[in-house]
Amino acid sequence: AQAFARLGSQVTVYEKQDRLLGSEEPEAGAAVLASLRADGLDVRLGADASDIDADLVLLAAGRRPALDEIDGLVLDDDGYVKTDTRMRTSRSEVYAAGDITGGVQYTHSAAQEGMVAGANAAGGRARVSERVIPRVTFTDPEVASVGLTEAAARGRYGKRVEVAVLPMSAVDRAKILGRTEGFMKLVVHRRGPLGRATGGRLLGAHVVGEGAGEMIHEAVLVMQSRAFAGRLAQAIHAYPTASVGMQQTAALLFPQGRAQVPGAQKLP
Repeated sequence: AQAFARLGSQVTVYEKQDRLLGSEEPEAGAAVLASLRADGLDVRLGADASDIDADLVLLAAGRRPALDEIDGLVLDDDGYVKTDTRMRTSRSEVYAAGDITGGVQYTHSAAQEGMVAGANAAGGRARVSERVIPRVTFTDPEVASVGLTEAAARGRYGKRVEVAVLPMSAVDRAKILGRTEGFMKLVVHRRGPLGRATGGRLLGAHVVGEGAGEMIHEAVLVMQSRAFAGRLAQAIHAYPTASVGMQQTAALLFPQGRAQVPGAQKLP
């Protein structure tokens, strides 16, 4: 929609929910909404799209499997091929990967599943893991996330969850580029003295801004390696890169860091 609008089309977006990007942080959806409207798009939230007057309609309502031609494989309740963690189907000599399995439907997750399926088809014993999978929405600004949202984390861990938020306006690279819209957000689980001293376990990371999809992978590595969130603050970052913002955000988990970063938040 945003691309068509920037190419000169008059675009109307009908969103059934009351906000954009319902699976992401609410403030991420709000940032994208502001950008779309600034580009001249007519965005209608909580809308009924049953009566549309348009030259072209693009429907983005999810995917459905079309596997009627596949015989001899067990499908799940939604019609996808059922697999185990080795990507093995109900037939031991047949492996499946990607959207056909109905899992996390991203190209990068499908690539991991394909490698596991190929290795096991050749006699290996690999397993697929969906514990840490990043996601990027390629709007302008980009929205990149990994792990739990703040609401999901608080629902699971309650009062032991802490959140650090840094506006892009506090990141020097964003100022240099003139792209200060957006934010960085870290969601951590702190438990006992060790959690307080180390910044806690990183449950989720969320970046909205120019190049967000490039910056999220530092948090992906921390979560994949099960390192403490404080490692993001300890690591020296080259200045003035946008990734310094990730270091600044992690520093907010500590009193000395909060004193040095104006405009930042650390929420209990």
